[in-house]
Amino acid sequence: MKNNRITIAIFVVSFLLVGSATTALSGSTYFIPLGDDDTPFTYNDIPFEQWGASLEVYKTDFGFVPTQSIDLSGYITEKIHIIEAAAWATNVPDGVVVGHINVHYADGSSETLDLVVGVNIAEWAYDRTENQPYLNHTKVPPAYSYWTDIDSAYFYWGHNFYVQITTQEKPLDNLELILDPTSYTGQPDTGMGLADWFGISINAITLQVSGESPEGMLSGLALFIMDEVDSGNIDPELEGSLLVKMNAAISAMEKDNPNAATVAMNNLKALINHVEAQIGKKITPEAAAQIIQQANTIIAILAG
Repeated sequence: MKNNRITIAIFVVSFLLVGSATTALSGSTYFIPLGDDDTPFTYNDIPFEQWGASLEVYKTDFGFVPTQSIDLSGYITEKIHIIEAAAWATNVPDGVVVGHINVHYADGSSETLDLVVGVNIAEWAYDRTENQPYLNHTKVPPAYSYWTDIDSAYFYWGHNFYVQITTQEKPLDNLELILDPTSYTGQPDTGMGLADWFGISINAITLQVSGESPEGMLSGLALFIMDEVDSGNIDPELEGSLLVKMNAAISAMEKDNPNAATVAMNNLKALINHVEAQIGKKITPEAAAQIIQQANTIIAILAG
């Protein structure tokens, strides 16, 4: 255990004195696109995986799904970037609040972004030839467009739109998409968009994380583990096996080889598995949650 602590301390000191010359300890921004659908694109310098997320809420004659969510536990973000669109929406006028995106935190608090037609969301098939006589709202500037002939005799551009949520710097729980009843209640029937049909989809999510470099985050996690041992939240008998994995991850990042990130991620995954097996035994749930959250964030950055 003592040797592991010495190794970690040597790395931290060398990183502070040397590594900071090439990698900022703070102020760096990292993007984590969720999912992997092999359709990457960039909007406003933000990388996304289109169709990497799949949240759909809708009210039709074929079904009613008023809410869906995606698990974001383990992340602390600065912003959440979202690509979304409405469906069966041609009849809905500007200014109608049709849905909500709720960001829930681990402490039970939350933030809400309203989706407003003609402001930050619009009909995805706005350019479909058959829709033109029935459009009842303003087209929002698209963030992602694709060539399609879905439900049309002609090809046209389908569109997705962009919103962002500025988050508090504390652990997340989940992101929830909610369909507002206003979207399908009391809306005009224009002949194309049925008055009691409406849908919203979130098709891509990218998390923005600001702070230290991955190397700095690794050293910070190692120091956190040592502090939690000293505070009595981790059994001293567990410290050695945890720091062995941290030391392996840190050592991998010190080496100049293309597999460094993979080796570091594998060691972090092993750390998470080890911590999860000891929750309530040799590590408190609170300390375990912090370690897992930090490790998952580093893994996501290295994988990105």
